[in-house]
Order: sequence, then structure tokens, then C-alpha cells
Amino acid sequence: SMKDFFKKIHFVGIGGIGTSSLAQFFLKKGYVVSGSDIKKSEITEFLEKKGVKIFLGHKKENLPEGKFSLIYSLACKKNIEVLEAKKRKAKVFSFPEALGVLTKKYFSICISGTHGKSTTTALVSLGLIRAKKDPTCIIGTKLKEFKNSNFRLGKSKILVLEADEYENAFLNYHPNVIVITNIEKEHLDFFKNEKNIIESFKKFGLNLKRNGFIVVNEDQKNSKKVGEWLKKKGKKVIFASLKEETSDLIKKFLKIPGEHNLSNALLAWKVLKELGVKKEIILKTFFEYKGAWRRMEIIKKRPFILISDYAHHPTE
Repeated sequence: SMKDFFKKIHFVGIGGIGTSSLAQFFLKKGYVVSGSDIKKSEITEFLEKKGVKIFLGHKKENLPEGKFSLIYSLACKKNIEVLEAKKRKAKVFSFPEALGVLTKKYFSICISGTHGKSTTTALVSLGLIRAKKDPTCIIGTKLKEFKNSNFRLGKSKILVLEADEYENAFLNYHPNVIVITNIEKEHLDFFKNEKNIIESFKKFGLNLKRNGFIVVNEDQKNSKKVGEWLKKKGKKVIFASLKEETSDLIKKFLKIPGEHNLSNALLAWKVLKELGVKKEIILKTFFEYKGAWRRMEIIKKRPFILISDYAHHPTE
């Protein structure tokens, strides 16, 4: 429960896209939030404006007095502040462990896969908001719809989040709904090979809470394979393919370009339909979605077109 966290929370690597989201969650819930990072960024400045005490550089003195919890970004495991907090018997969590606690408490929709997580998470979140389901959303990119933030606090029991597989982070989560966009070779510093990645996604699928469901992209061989395996294990699996007629309908409404985005939107459609959101609401959401920060984002059109994109993988 939330009693796992003391009223004071310090974040190490607070400028990260995940950690900064969680920092906003605790801030809005009335916790005293501080954090450190090696350098200033748009994100740390944004948090500072919201009332987070930010330290630049890592040192023991940054830690709060008395009882506190510490949440660290996976990039900061061996950090001096993390080691000191453990010495002081603070409650120490990695970012995925802390998020894992939240997923137990909420009806959690976890969106996983090598590519397409942020776009799919955004479409599911915006569809639920439009359907008045008021979700809390933790996204790996900034959205204009969230006033340029990567976070939104909702009043309902629904939590939508990106579930990252790196270092098996997502094995900490307890989802009611899982989406698997695709599974490709990535993070080989950790996984070593594709077989280990596939095994990890299978394990993640087994974390599904009772009466939950999994939406899988069956156009990609690895995700299809994992979906079929989970179905054999008795999980409710919904397959999505661009060969379905629904994808032609979505294509008429979706504004963001590319077949990969059509696939992301179809997965979002399946989740929203299963959660009882009306077709008109979903299509309107797709029609109005302009894309996210650094996802084929057009920065300017004149005197030349400048696009910012986060593609950092050969298939992207």
C-alpha cells in the first residue's frame, strides 16, 4: 500500500522520464519531494517550478533529514546517495519497484514492447480521459494534452503506464491489462540474446492479475508467439492484426503517419473497446491526436522542415 512510502521522498536521477513522472505523482499526493541529477534539464526546471527541491550533482548532503524513502532511476544504482540511504535504513526502491507498488493498488494497464510504447500509452490514456474514466497516466514522453508533462493524476482507480523491459523492470508490475506491441532484439547489454527477451515477456504475461486480459500484435512474429504461449497458459489473449477491417476504419481517422502507428492505434482500440469505451470516442481520440514529443515531431516547417525523432534502434 502507499504506507510503504514515508512522507518525505527523495529521487536520485529525478530528471529521467520515468522518475520525473513518479515524482509528480507523489508531489500531487501531498508528499515532500526532493531529487538530484547530474545536470539541469527541461524536466528538472519543470519540476522545480512545481515545488520539488532539486540538487545538481550527487552527494550525501542532498538526502532529507529523519525518516524518508528514496527512489532511484535504474541508471543510478551505484550512486553515493543510494548507498548512503541504505546505510541510514531509509526505505529504498528502484523506480520499477516503486511503480510496482502502485500497480498493485490500481487497476493497471501496462503497455510493453520494443517499439510503440509511448504512442500506444498516449492513445489509451487519451481515450480513457475522453470516455470520462479519469485515469492516472505515467508516460515515457511529454504530451501537449498533459500541458507538456509526462504525467497526469486522475481520480479513478485506473493507472496507465509504459512497462519497460530493460533490466526486467516490468517484472515488478502487477497488471490488469497488458499490451505487447512487438518484441525485438534490444538492450542486449542486459538480455544477451533474443531468446532471453522472449522469455522475459512470457514471465511478464504471467504477472497478469485475475480476470485480466492481454492484447497482442499478431503481425510481429515474436509477440504473436508469446501471445499464443500465454493463451495456452490460460490467459485471456486478444490478438490484433492490420489484416482486420477495423484497421481500415482507423486509417481514415488516424492523423499520425506510418503503418507502425496504425498498429499502435489498433492495439489501443482493442484495449479501449474491451474496457467499454464507445467506438465514436475512440475514433475522435485518434483523429485529434497530433503525436508526442520527439516522436516524428515537426519542429518547424520553414525555411525547411525540421523533425525531431527519438528513433534509436535499426528498425525505427
